[in-house]
Amino acid sequence: VKLTLLHGMTPMSAIGFVYFGSMLASLGQLREGYRFANLAKKLVQRFGSKEMAGEVIAISSQTIGYIEPMQSIILFHAEGHTTALEAGDIRIASLNLLLQCNTLVWCGSSLNDAKIMFDEASHFMKQHNVLSLLFIAETRELDKLVNGWESVTSTDPDGSSEYYLQGKNPLAAQSSRFQGLMISFIYRNFEVTESAAERYIGCKYDSWIALNYKTIETFILGLVSFWIFRQTNRIQWLETGVRIKQIMEKWSETSRWNFLQKFYLLEAEEHFCNERYESAKLSYDVAIAFAAKHKFIVDEALACELAGYFALRISDHSNSLDYFKMAYEKYRDWGAHGKAATLLQYQ
Repeated sequence: VKLTLLHGMTPMSAIGFVYFGSMLASLGQLREGYRFANLAKKLVQRFGSKEMAGEVIAISSQTIGYIEPMQSIILFHAEGHTTALEAGDIRIASLNLLLQCNTLVWCGSSLNDAKIMFDEASHFMKQHNVLSLLFIAETRELDKLVNGWESVTSTDPDGSSEYYLQGKNPLAAQSSRFQGLMISFIYRNFEVTESAAERYIGCKYDSWIALNYKTIETFILGLVSFWIFRQTNRIQWLETGVRIKQIMEKWSETSRWNFLQKFYLLEAEEHFCNERYESAKLSYDVAIAFAAKHKFIVDEALACELAGYFALRISDHSNSLDYFKMAYEKYRDWGAHGKAATLLQYQ
């Protein structure tokens, strides 16, 4: 960036700007990071720099997801994959595919559509000998959501996270451990979730690269933290949940569309922990409404399910039944038939 200020714009300036924007966003300066991300994309268009366009799109899209609707970056990564492939950059083409697949899962797309995308990405990576254990782990967890997982016995069955830790790739290790944390939480296996949360926090690593995916990891960890506190009364988990709720509130100031329903769900869980039941009921309902309005079916399903457990705890059986019925329908709409089947016991 300093060299550009001294000597003027060049095609390489876009790389400097996009990573500088990513760094700013990772430090909490989201609007400034967004400004540099957009500037980098405009420079690529101005200079017609196809050699670096795929990388600029991959990194900038992760920052842009903090401001613009998260669903929009799916198309950005598709463009990044095509552009990188045209330039012969298999590594960046694969990175865009990986980020596109992750976004498809969490932004309300059908898991069946996501599975097709994962299969196409897997074929591409195998063809070019760049398929990673991390991508295989993510594909495995996607299959469990769709097809069911009767017994969660391990959050790292093939040793993926230990492989990455030994290989000194902490970002990949963290992502691998998050997969185990996420799937055990969604399937409500408390013992495995608690262990997975401790392992995940033990290798937590801040990165400038997969910033958008960081929002998903943060959200799930917040929900996990409140659950662990209610089960164990260990105050550090409540403190972690509250801290993450505050982060989500800050993110919602830059994008109500992406983060407001997540904030209200975390707020509802905090109220539940502190036995503020009327406030909890209101926050659950607001979270459900905003998730539906903003077309985040995953958030809506989670909010309905967690509201069901809350209502069950306070012996509000009528509302509990309604919440679980809505959660069942939303999980099926998402394509998580295995998860949906676990809620039949509450109907």
